[in-house]
Amino acid sequence: MVDWPQIVKDHGPLVWQAVYRIVRQEADAADCFQNTFIAVLDLSRRQTIRYWPALLKRVATMQALNRLAQRGREARRAQPLAADFDVALS
Repeated sequence: MVDWPQIVKDHGPLVWQAVYRIVRQEADAADCFQNTFIAVLDLSRRQTIRYWPALLKRVATMQALNRLAQRGREARRAQPLAADFDVALS
């Protein structure tokens, strides 16, 4: 049985540093932090985790990169709307 409070206590700072270094926003980092532990919890139910720090850092990095990609998609989607709005005001 995995002691999740201890895992979070021991490795939470590592996960936070990994996600915040990439996303640079508190709210996004908090979401990535939580999503990292949810993903690893699911994985730990299916297989034995041999080295927690490596797995957590890898999953945290992927969560943060996915969030950056999502931000980019959202920004590109919003750009045409802003341009249309400027034209409508002219």
